[in-house]
Amino acid sequence: MHHRFRAPAVGVDARRSESSGREPRPGWARRRVLVLAAVVLVGCLSPTLPLPPPSRPNIEGPDATGSVTLSGVVRPGAHVYVDNLNSGMSAGQRADLDSGKYRFAIGAAVGDQLSMFYRLGIEESPSIQFNIPEPSVDASSGGGAAGAAGSDSGINAAGSGP
Repeated sequence: MHHRFRAPAVGVDARRSESSGREPRPGWARRRVLVLAAVVLVGCLSPTLPLPPPSRPNIEGPDATGSVTLSGVVRPGAHVYVDNLNSGMSAGQRADLDSGKYRFAIGAAVGDQLSMFYRLGIEESPSIQFNIPEPSVDASSGGGAAGAAGSDSGINAAGSGP
């Protein structure tokens, strides 16, 4: 005798739905779990937003040793890398874990082209390229008014306003 045609047991049949009176399909709960797992897996595999490129750094120098100092802000804890495309030199630093600030030196001359990017975990930002400009002349190095004209602060070498 096939089990579908057996007479129901005395009392309430626990397998029957109270609302419909039908027996649940076998394996339905397992299918639900598999569908839910597939949805979660697809969500985890979907790509996240890429890292934005770094902002152009502040450039100081070149100094007497032939180095420029680069500073700026990226994502906190990221590793910042710079390549001098003219000389082949590379430098880098881990940005501050709280603020994302970095500041480091690399050998470079006026006109050299540098390429910069950062990594955070396994993600890598797009690179930016920039040239080392002529150093700005400030009033304290004998540049006089030419240095002050390049400043937006309105403060002269003595530390007072215009």
